[in-house]
Amino acid sequence: MPQVDPDDDDIARFVVWHRRYDPERRERRNVVIAAFDNHVEQHRFIEIYSAELGIRKAAGEAEAGEWVGGVALDPCHRRRQRHARRLRKAIKRSAKTGVGITEEEWADLIADLPSNVSVLRVERTEDEK
Repeated sequence: MPQVDPDDDDIARFVVWHRRYDPERRERRNVVIAAFDNHVEQHRFIEIYSAELGIRKAAGEAEAGEWVGGVALDPCHRRRQRHARRLRKAIKRSAKTGVGITEEEWADLIADLPSNVSVLRVERTEDEK
């Protein structure tokens, strides 16, 4: 099963993670363990890794709450998520300071957002001001 770089934002990738305790960060989180260029290989890897994890759980070498999962990431996924975070911060900053977002900033921020983010912009007309 050839793997791809899970951080390569230029390609579609199928990432596999292991939900476990991360001693470096001292928290339970999804730790990326592999990435593939198609979902068939991803599912095959998940099945094999899940079976191995089940054996480790039975032997007491893994916690009962650990599990394996995966997600498909489109090209530019990280860039779109970054744009959504910047947009949220800009809106919060604008609400706190009363200083609006410039047209250039606005166009840049909403140019390429993830599919789960939407923006509604309401403007006052000259009569309402």
